[in-house]
Amino acid sequence: MPKDERAAHRDLIYFVYYPASMITKKEMFGLMLGLIATACWGAYYLLGRFLFGNYTIHPLMVSFLQFFIAGIVCAVVIGIRGEGSQVFQAVRTRGLFFLGLALVGIVGEGVLLIYSLKYTTAARSCLFANTSPIFTVLLAAWLMREPLGARKLFGMVLGFAGMAVVLLKRGGGDLFVSGTSMVGDVLALISGISWALYTVMGRKAGSEFSPMVSSTLSIIIGDLILLVLVLLLRVPWPLNLPLGAWIYVAVLGVFCYGVAFIFWLAALKYLEAGKVGALGYVSVILATGGSWLLLKEHLTVQHLFGMVLLLTGVYYMINVGKGRKLSA
Repeated sequence: MPKDERAAHRDLIYFVYYPASMITKKEMFGLMLGLIATACWGAYYLLGRFLFGNYTIHPLMVSFLQFFIAGIVCAVVIGIRGEGSQVFQAVRTRGLFFLGLALVGIVGEGVLLIYSLKYTTAARSCLFANTSPIFTVLLAAWLMREPLGARKLFGMVLGFAGMAVVLLKRGGGDLFVSGTSMVGDVLALISGISWALYTVMGRKAGSEFSPMVSSTLSIIIGDLILLVLVLLLRVPWPLNLPLGAWIYVAVLGVFCYGVAFIFWLAALKYLEAGKVGALGYVSVILATGGSWLLLKEHLTVQHLFGMVLLLTGVYYMINVGKGRKLSA
């Protein structure tokens, strides 16, 4: 096996096959942070299905509330880190850019993803949303002239094949729906494309401001846009929503967006990007397994086969060898 091939495979299996004694305390701490973030993201899809299955609440309102809560969490962290002045500087110097970032990554990805959970199952929504690395590579090649290469092209073919297998086969449903809707699948897929565009755009801000500042500002601006949409569309406020529903929304905002994102960024300080990125596969496995166990989702052979194809394709596209950063 060529040297670069061995390096790419090493990123994925590093923590599985290496003895614990060979993992430093720094790497172990980073791994723990990354796994907590991944677990929160995997739980997002399950919580969303339980929320819409048990309560009546508009998806746009859920999106507004969860980002409002996440914005508070991130703002507190920004204050503790003493980066408040950088947020105001970013608004003054790159306000329009961050407006575009918020439209794509918060309003686009966030709203489409929560809408998808109203119409399709947790496993399918998570799978299609996690196609974002494929589109990140494509957009980076188009907008930033990054080379594709044979490895990425091969991964792209596998990824699109996996998408087609799952998309063209209707799912078996779960506790709340007898069958999935292609509308929900497509919404999740477009949310993945939106996140890919957010990722590519975010690179330009990365050299000027810290990831924490950029993301916090995007969340705040995005949530203000969502508030305007809620008011213009006259979305009913959930004043009489049961306590259980509020708990779901609070968990989505605090843990699945606020805490998860902060822990993910922190993990990047202790681990290489390739090893942290490999943990993204865990969210798909957690959401799929959790949906099967808790939501009684009827997983088809086609779904599992398509999932293997898609994740293998994503792996080939984002693991590009030693010394290189992930593109997603």
